[in-house]
Amino acid sequence: MAYDTLIVEGKAVVPGQGVVEAAIAIQAGRIAALLDPQDRPAASEVISARGLYVFPGGIEPHTHIGWMGRSMDHYRTETRAAAVGGVTTIFNYLLSKDPLDDLYQKHRAEADSRVHVDYSFHFDGMGATQLARLDHYRRDYGASSFKYFTNVGDLDAERRGTAKADDAMLVDLMNAIARLPGTVLEVHVENQAICDEFEARAQKSDRNDQALYNEGRPPLAEGEAAWRSCYLAYKTGCPIHLAHISTADTLDAMRHFRARGARISAEVSHTHFTLTYDTAKQFTLKAPPIRGPEDKEAMVAGMLDGTIDCIAADHTAPGKIRAQRKNIWSAGHPHPVLPHWLPLLFSEIVHKRGMSLVRAAEISSTNAARIFHLYPRKGTILPGSDADLVLVDMEKEQTVDPDNMESDADFALWEGWTLKGWPVRTLLRGRTVMLDGKIVGEPGWGQYLRRDGAPAG
Repeated sequence: MAYDTLIVEGKAVVPGQGVVEAAIAIQAGRIAALLDPQDRPAASEVISARGLYVFPGGIEPHTHIGWMGRSMDHYRTETRAAAVGGVTTIFNYLLSKDPLDDLYQKHRAEADSRVHVDYSFHFDGMGATQLARLDHYRRDYGASSFKYFTNVGDLDAERRGTAKADDAMLVDLMNAIARLPGTVLEVHVENQAICDEFEARAQKSDRNDQALYNEGRPPLAEGEAAWRSCYLAYKTGCPIHLAHISTADTLDAMRHFRARGARISAEVSHTHFTLTYDTAKQFTLKAPPIRGPEDKEAMVAGMLDGTIDCIAADHTAPGKIRAQRKNIWSAGHPHPVLPHWLPLLFSEIVHKRGMSLVRAAEISSTNAARIFHLYPRKGTILPGSDADLVLVDMEKEQTVDPDNMESDADFALWEGWTLKGWPVRTLLRGRTVMLDGKIVGEPGWGQYLRRDGAPAG
């Protein structure tokens, strides 16, 4: 038979199988076959991957697009950035204290004509309003992941427009999700009472550095909330996913309760496995903040030994604000990562710390697909899977430059770093969307992904 596309002469990184020399046949947007590397069946397009590795497309489980008044056009700019960084699927958050139906429709209307990669949503799970609608969100919108913030006090709830944290409500939510097969609760673990007091003390200092922000939102605030959340997950039987973990204490909590049968997964952001508060060049006020060298090393170790399941940018599209990033307490939350998503993993963890290519594919794609119920449609290179593929030159070195990011951001936390290992071609469902760092696909090729087995709609 004649195929739509044939990728030849490359090495496919296939989780569960290893690095495989094979010709990859694509038909109707999906992997049709992994053929003998010498096979050359007829195809409308033949792509040479000589000297390259073919990875499953990256799955980014943590973005904030259109949140708190940010531009909806970031669905266009930041999915361009995603394709540059080797990401073919993103997860965005729908967060509100009100029913999410209108917000869902608004984001779908804004995103569908703009996205360059596929996308899905995590739904707010906080408060009685959302708890009562879990079945509805799953049935009607294909939602299978819900978010809970342990760090939302009264002021934060008003600012974010979400319900505030309540441990009794968290237990009710965990019990409800435990009764819904195929769902998972994402938890931002941080003790806000500790952060409020320690941050107030830190703001009295004359210092203006990243280490001070770490003192204001200290590692123990995350560790305490992680132990509490893991314990509640263990007692309720609820599968949980810990967002952007950053401390050794959190890893200890995960290991303790996993050993007792709790279903706990976790992600780590690029800032937390590449930077410390001494090496960060720009202020970044994400919660949790950038930590010290001991916690950074704990994150790297957790990536290598399998405790940490996936990487997550926690990408927040910032706009043109370089000039505003001078004071740590007023710098806001901008956090552009997507353009360097895979290069940071390859350069800092594969090349420098010895992570295998198969493990890199698992932590960048396969595990997130499994956790968030997209596998095997996404996250692998097997017959029947979507042909979401990234061709990578593992020897290519390039310097991080904000002018080459395709993002709306005008700065990069890694500006000036030379990274080794770059995507040179990104395919989404068989179609090339990025070639040699440039976007070649049209906006709107990306699709919304339901995660209940039903078609997109």
